[in-house]
Amino acid sequence: SDANIVDLNLVVLWNIDNARDYLFNIMDQEQTIKKVAESAIREVVGQTRLQPIITGNRAEVAERAKTIMQDTLHSYKAGISIIGVVIQEATVHPDVIEAFEDVVAALQDAERFQ
Repeated sequence: SDANIVDLNLVVLWNIDNARDYLFNIMDQEQTIKKVAESAIREVVGQTRLQPIITGNRAEVAERAKTIMQDTLHSYKAGISIIGVVIQEATVHPDVIEAFEDVVAALQDAERFQ
């Protein structure tokens, strides 16, 4: 949820949908796409439990981020179409890895005791 601290490496695949809008409606196109991607992924990570993000549910997280990105860029009339978002790597942030491992160990202990 909103307490998640996770490092993500992602790739955003996009193309120019409308050259006029792309050139004249936004100033720094690539920086805009980068900032929109960061904002979208932060929103999705903030609404998602940590375990699915770092294990196997990356495709759903990426798809939700793609939808948010496309909606945002559409509202900017940016002339950009998001083709896909791929999360290449998702790891727990190094500053909290020890606490995360403690939580995982505690959950395993609780299951074992039951």
